[in-house]
Amino acid sequence: MTNSDVYITGMGLIAPSGFGGSDYIASLAERDPNFTHWPEDQHPPRASAMLGVSSVYPVEKYFTDRQLRLADRAMAMAMCAVGSALEDAGIGEIDCADEVATIFGSMRSEHSSTQRFSLPFLMGKPKSLNAAQFPMIARNVACGQVAMNLGLRGMSSMECSGPLASLGAIARGYDLVRRGRAPMAIVGGVETLSKFSVNQSRHLYQQYLQGERPDFFAGAGGTLVPSEGCSMLILESAEHAERRGATPYARIVGSTAGRLGRDQDGASAAGFLTRLLDTNSDARQAWKDVAFISASNSGCATTASLLELEMLRSIYDQYDVAPPVTAARSWIGEAESVASSLQVQVAANAFRTGSVPATRSTAAQAAVGINVVRQALAVKPSSALVTGFDEARNYVFLRLAQVAK
Repeated sequence: MTNSDVYITGMGLIAPSGFGGSDYIASLAERDPNFTHWPEDQHPPRASAMLGVSSVYPVEKYFTDRQLRLADRAMAMAMCAVGSALEDAGIGEIDCADEVATIFGSMRSEHSSTQRFSLPFLMGKPKSLNAAQFPMIARNVACGQVAMNLGLRGMSSMECSGPLASLGAIARGYDLVRRGRAPMAIVGGVETLSKFSVNQSRHLYQQYLQGERPDFFAGAGGTLVPSEGCSMLILESAEHAERRGATPYARIVGSTAGRLGRDQDGASAAGFLTRLLDTNSDARQAWKDVAFISASNSGCATTASLLELEMLRSIYDQYDVAPPVTAARSWIGEAESVASSLQVQVAANAFRTGSVPATRSTAAQAAVGINVVRQALAVKPSSALVTGFDEARNYVFLRLAQVAK
């Protein structure tokens, strides 16, 4: 079967600063991220430690009262974000429910339900365990619930590969649609906060929670803000989108994923990213056609952030280019899989608005060698790159391009 172009046609987001579709995403960089102080009973790593709690999303629009009693926070967030993305795409009724894929990514979305289900046992009251709550401790329940609520019967899958899970979900959805195995895919990421996940974050990120504030693209210092939310995208084949008269944001034209070897560094990653440009001519010219990079920098000196810095500097040095770089995590906090999916939304939205949003709290030393977007930047994107790394040196890269008129 001939490969199809894959369009991004709809986006929905729940974040600490609110809820919405593409208009909300376009204004994120100007919004107060609305972070709150770490609860005292959760042993904050420092007095100024912050969390990003998402509390504004219209559950009553997508659930009955009975459904809400049975839904956990991950299910509620996912359904609201998917509903917003479908509305953004102009989809009122899905005409190919038997074939639509739902692929989500998450690192900890089940933690709030695990805590709720386990609490009677932890309090010494095992007979009070509620069997109806047991299915919610499965990480894939949000993805399955969305598929059931919408009557979708295509492939349904949950990526559980850590902070890059949603980028992996988007890459899988892209591949399914590109190969003609699904006319449409609903993809993205969801994360929730709970006492359980806050405690896990304190242990997992202990050394990155000590700084005074996030310091994006920094080689040292800075801090990290654990957060929650949901970010969803609608992917469609060009044929399906054109048949219903959709106006796409951008098209996905390539993806690559893997793991850097023990002796490899950011320069090696730069090579993988260059090959993603899929050029048989001048790589230098191909890099000059890249309007900007949507990066996974976390605002502190994590292994992932340092790898990304090395990669960017290698690209700038080798090809004598300086595509501007923006970081989605600076607006919503860490929110692992949510932030990774948001990187794609930011890139797609720039094709429609012609503006690349500024990164908050940019490190002073980032001015040396890295072209960080410090104020909203007007561009005419022809191509954009989304980069993602994690602490285990895994990477996922996506390439977006303009939809031909």
